[in-house]
Amino acid sequence: MLYMLMAFSLISRSQEKLVKTEIGEHINILLPESFITMSEEDYNTKFVSSKAPLAIYTNQQRTVEFSINESNTTWTERDLELMKSFYKSSIQSLYDKISIINESIEEINKRKFVIFEFTSRINPEEDAIVKQKAIQKYSFIQYTIFEGKTTLFHFSAPSNELSYWQPTMHSVMNSVKIK
Repeated sequence: MLYMLMAFSLISRSQEKLVKTEIGEHINILLPESFITMSEEDYNTKFVSSKAPLAIYTNQQRTVEFSINESNTTWTERDLELMKSFYKSSIQSLYDKISIINESIEEINKRKFVIFEFTSRINPEEDAIVKQKAIQKYSFIQYTIFEGKTTLFHFSAPSNELSYWQPTMHSVMNSVKIK
């Protein structure tokens, strides 16, 4: 019994306090209270994109990112299994090594989502002038189709922070409500 109490204590300490956050007109989600909106400068330094996300957050240390994006699509909810295969292939092509923790289609708040949770590694270029370490990340990605758009929720953190962020991200992703 003592071990169970100690384990619960560790889990609850690693769980971030979540606050209800409204994104645009149709998305509600619980996000860590410690998250801040990523500045435009931070965003432009880290990402190259022609379309800014609906919302993007980071922590005070700027080591994690959580974003919500929408894009027009020809996919329908009936296509989720095919969409999952397509996106899995795309995700795998982005990394040198990937270890999938969860790959599924799940119903969350009456809406089906494609879910990918994984750790990844990008090896440094062997012939790079400046030697760098491999980039290792923990990612949790969740997609759905809503009104002709793919809505994507994406979280990433250094892989050595997986045990800290994983319980929080499960709570966050399970809180998504699209109206």
